[in-house]
Amino acid sequence: MDANQRQKFLQQLLRIVTDPERRTLARDLFSEEGNQPRITDEPKVKKGLSRLWGSTPAWGAISVLAGLLISQISLKLVFFVAWAILWAEFVRAEIFSHKWLRRIGNIAVGVALAVLFIEIRPHAKPKEQPSLDQQMDLLANRLSQRFPWLASPPAKNEPIQQPVPLEATTVEFTKYELVRNSDLDKFFNSGYATPVRLTYRPTESHPAHDEVVGAETKVIGNFKAGWPATAQVNADENTGFSAFRKKWLKFDNKSDQGFTDERIIDVISDRLTFDEVRGIGTGTSGFYLFAAVRWTDDTGTYETDLCRFLSPVVGSSSNPIAWSECLTGHSGVRRKFIP
Repeated sequence: MDANQRQKFLQQLLRIVTDPERRTLARDLFSEEGNQPRITDEPKVKKGLSRLWGSTPAWGAISVLAGLLISQISLKLVFFVAWAILWAEFVRAEIFSHKWLRRIGNIAVGVALAVLFIEIRPHAKPKEQPSLDQQMDLLANRLSQRFPWLASPPAKNEPIQQPVPLEATTVEFTKYELVRNSDLDKFFNSGYATPVRLTYRPTESHPAHDEVVGAETKVIGNFKAGWPATAQVNADENTGFSAFRKKWLKFDNKSDQGFTDERIIDVISDRLTFDEVRGIGTGTSGFYLFAAVRWTDDTGTYETDLCRFLSPVVGSSSNPIAWSECLTGHSGVRRKFIP
């Protein structure tokens, strides 16, 4: 090797030593370590964590868990966080190119997402867990369906109670008679009142409760000779008894204690006029007795009504004055009381 070649070799060697890339290449070519593969200094754990950090499924699972935890505090907060994340990602994506269009689009999408979440929030309420009593009822129903004999155990042999019979009674007017004034020879005297004694009692042994009794007398004329069968008499009978019953319905002489014995009520007529006494004596007028009694027993409230008249015309030689039934009825025993 001459001097010229030696100088060129030294210059080339100097370039290799001073140039980092050529020095690395020379080391790889001429050293024994250069023939082995290079080992990177970055640890594998760091690469795994980096890959896990950028994993979408991993972040999805973390979001689900976070949503479950937040929902225990407030379901509204879950919807707000979801809305904020979606809207922030939409804004970061910069879908619209123009600045003014991007602002309008971002606002519109934010409002649309808010409306969507507000609409679906009522349907996302968690199902309430049944209480302990409800769980026990459900278990009992299932057991009764599986084992029917548990729901219907054998009936106990209880003694049959006989129904208590209801006590019913009937109150009737048993006697009604004129009372003569000791100073007068006749029952009917002009200028004097004529008293009538009226007797009533229950016909059964059961007591009657809260009885209300009333009676009055009245003279009705316009009788035909021989028999009082005229239309005017019928009208006067109806009018007289109806007026008496209206006054009787206002009576309030109830007795709380029941009675089974006979009871007496004295009825005093108005002072009779001369024409009334003459009409009764000649048979052109009738002396009427209206009476009513109501009572209560175990079966309800009832009434007994009485309508009678006295006239010598319908009497006999042995009993010239006799009581007769009113021509228009009105008498009745144990009627259902209807005010």
